[in-house]
Amino acid sequence: MQASRWLATVLGAAALLVAGPALAQKVTGACCFYDGYCAMLDAYRCFTIQGTYLGDGVICEPNPCPQPTGVCCHPDGSCRIDTLTDCKLGGSVFLGEEYVCDPNPCPQYIGPCCLPTGVCAVMTHAQCLEGGGIFQGNNLPCSPTLCAPTPSRDETWGRIKSRFRVERGPVGP
Repeated sequence: MQASRWLATVLGAAALLVAGPALAQKVTGACCFYDGYCAMLDAYRCFTIQGTYLGDGVICEPNPCPQPTGVCCHPDGSCRIDTLTDCKLGGSVFLGEEYVCDPNPCPQYIGPCCLPTGVCAVMTHAQCLEGGGIFQGNNLPCSPTLCAPTPSRDETWGRIKSRFRVERGPVGP
């Protein structure tokens, strides 16, 4: 009896080795990749595609995988260390882990800035904000009407409201 049990065990193990993971029970778990992506895979498949298997039954929601961080260039030219996911959600560009923010590696776009005085000047977004201005966009020229004040009339609030009142007749029978 012992010999047949041993033979069955040996033959079963040999069959498993020959057939590979196809005969193994497909228990899945979270498999993490270098970019922070998580996929539900069995351990064998995870290891063969260079993932890190977190264990049987570990789920991907919420994502348990470590998220890479690196330099993130924002549309205003500023630089911050952020996760890849957060950087892309904000419409920014992820440069990667090998960069640093000092000195700033991000492109510094220039464009028109409407300064508090009503003057339009071409400068970087950061310079515009420092001067209390409103940046109008990248790579645009200043135009005479771009920073012109909104036309207004000198009127009292009561006079403005009176233009919208509806005349009502007498109320009642």
